[in-house]
Amino acid sequence: MDFSDWLFKNKNKVLNILFLLLSLFIAGKIFNKQLEARELLVGKKGMESKKNVILENISSTEKRITAYRKLLGEKDGSSVINTIGTIAGQTGVKIISVKPVKVEKYPEYVKIPFKLELSAENYHSFGRFFSRLESHADIFMVDALDIGVEEKSKNLKAVLTVSLVTNK
Repeated sequence: MDFSDWLFKNKNKVLNILFLLLSLFIAGKIFNKQLEARELLVGKKGMESKKNVILENISSTEKRITAYRKLLGEKDGSSVINTIGTIAGQTGVKIISVKPVKVEKYPEYVKIPFKLELSAENYHSFGRFFSRLESHADIFMVDALDIGVEEKSKNLKAVLTVSLVTNK
């Protein structure tokens, strides 16, 4: 029996085997395509997760900025002078003069500066004044300071620039 006789006799088995091999080949190709698509989706999922984290950070930052804006509040020059005068009175510091300086506007806030001349009997009075000023609910910054002694009264004299930071 030669090969052609054997093939004719077992043609159904051979066709079934060829059909099975072809089916396995096609199934392997489909599996590989689906595996590539899955890997692509997993990569996209990772990218989207990173974007979500960044968006959450941005949202958190926006909430903090909004809270700071509420904290700053809007103020005008007269209320600033009244606040400084009250603090000076509480600490034994005398205000000799107050001069407004040009308002500085920034994208997120405004600085309202004042040039002050103050007088006090000792450094402790100035220390209490600066401590209360800087710990006040409004945000004050001492931008410049020069302290000396008055020749006539022997009291301490300070010339300083104080700025209130507020929103637009």
